[in-house]
Amino acid sequence: MKNFKTIILASIIILSNSLARAGRVNDDELSVNYAINIYADAISIGKIDGLDKVLDDNLKYTLEKPDGNLILTKYDAVTFYKKVEGIDQHCQVTVTSQDKTPDVTMVKVYAKYATFTRLNYVTMVNSNHGWKITNIYSVLQLKNDRGQKRRN
Repeated sequence: MKNFKTIILASIIILSNSLARAGRVNDDELSVNYAINIYADAISIGKIDGLDKVLDDNLKYTLEKPDGNLILTKYDAVTFYKKVEGIDQHCQVTVTSQDKTPDVTMVKVYAKYATFTRLNYVTMVNSNHGWKITNIYSVLQLKNDRGQKRRN
């Protein structure tokens, strides 16, 4: 009977450790770079693995347009990126850090195409589940005949 109790107790300890480990997030997945790289891959090459995990549930994604802004939720954004999954956008993506604190980071993500650039201002917060993208403000920059950028 004593061996049986020991085996049951050991099984419970092993099972609880396994369940606790299953809920943990890899340290790399907690970083700012991980979150922004997932987003950059989604907008440039259509790789959306992990996108839903780095977008905050209360995401506000604003697309600036000449006839008024289009505001998307996390659901809208994930649905859109699923439709273009695997499609290479043939753009060069550059990420620059604006401001960084231990809890909030602002970055600019440039997606440069042949005739225009889409500039995304991305705000991220440090949550209990890693860095989450909470706000994206996207601006289209067109080039005029002289190659100069003009905001649309």
